[in-house]
Amino acid sequence: MVRLAFNLYTDGTPSVDDYKRRDEQIDECRRYSVSDIFCCGYALYFWQGIQLRYPEYCREQRSVEEILAEMERKRAENSTDGNKE
Repeated sequence: MVRLAFNLYTDGTPSVDDYKRRDEQIDECRRYSVSDIFCCGYALYFWQGIQLRYPEYCREQRSVEEILAEMERKRAENSTDGNKE
């Protein structure tokens, strides 16, 4: 949660100058990646934090069910067209 809050507040990654070794610097930056932050059970709450920070990008509110239904519809269209994802 702290990493997401840091990203939302500063719009960047932390300073890696606190680490001397290159692999520690890379590891510190990697911990701030989207996939690393959102790979947990709190992702829905994190999304709410993003909506608070960037409301101009979140004007169209859709439920998770609507998004999943649209994804399923697109997947079905692709499978009937013979296209692969």
